[in-house]
Amino acid sequence: MNQSDIQLRADRFSDRKVGHPNLPAALINLGTIIGDSVMEQTPDQLHKAAVNKKWRMANQDRIKKEHRAYYLANREKCCNRSKVYCAKHREERRRYAKLYRATHQQYLKDYRLKNKEEVSRYRVAYERKRNYGMSQKQFDIMLKKQSGACAICKKPETAQYRGKPRRLSVDHDHSTKKIRGLLCSRCNLGIGLFMHNKDLLEKAILYL
Repeated sequence: MNQSDIQLRADRFSDRKVGHPNLPAALINLGTIIGDSVMEQTPDQLHKAAVNKKWRMANQDRIKKEHRAYYLANREKCCNRSKVYCAKHREERRRYAKLYRATHQQYLKDYRLKNKEEVSRYRVAYERKRNYGMSQKQFDIMLKKQSGACAICKKPETAQYRGKPRRLSVDHDHSTKKIRGLLCSRCNLGIGLFMHNKDLLEKAILYL
């Protein structure tokens, strides 16, 4: 990557008010990250890009409605195309995400502070999907099926985190990885202490 490529990348970011104190220097330091992803553009291409950007900014609502309508009419096609693209460009997307985080630190920090609840819900949903393969939609369906209560004690969650009720925990079979249900903190901790062993639980019942 030469100096003109780096400066071009910096110019493309310069009109975004993200609070970065030294954007060109940051891009120079990250030159090895973006690598060949920077494309050279002629003055005509840059002018055309500026005109297109101006039009998009003036027609944001229209664009969102058209995109949403197309997605709803072609949901499966869009999802499959997205999966193929993400798998093909995984490393490129990771490099760009790393670059974006490095050059938008203040913007991301401000967004997290202004949208704490939204960010928290996203992180919980992401971890649930990563750990158990359970989407937010599947969680909501199971929660509704259990009437918002624990699958064992049939009571809502009472434990709190930072002054707010905790979400029900996902309980799964550690051998088969199959999800069994949603449990409150006490019940989830209880069967965990009994090592998910039915014989031990039966002995505890007889003891009581």
